[in-house]
Amino acid sequence: MEKVIKSEMSGDLETGMKAIVRFTLDKHAYFANLLLKAMKGLGTNEKALIRTLVMRSEIDLDNIKRAFQNIKGEGKPLNHWLKKETSGPFRDILLHLIGDAH
Repeated sequence: MEKVIKSEMSGDLETGMKAIVRFTLDKHAYFANLLLKAMKGLGTNEKALIRTLVMRSEIDLDNIKRAFQNIKGEGKPLNHWLKKETSGPFRDILLHLIGDAH
């Protein structure tokens, strides 16, 4: 399906349609990948972390945490990434939100 979208669409429409397909196929993996993208590379997209974690915290965050650990090639749990990519009170709040307050 994504190949068809890529060949028939471009720009924001292509991006949006791919997001819909990915969410429909596996919403937990979709959100896990959003979290990984927010933390991978230079800098951390704190707004994306907050938005995703708060939005899903009372719905399916445990499933997203499991999907996060299963992302191909990564294998580290969400709390590992949060500890590595954030600091101070912000880190403490996020860890508390995911149920890993230490």
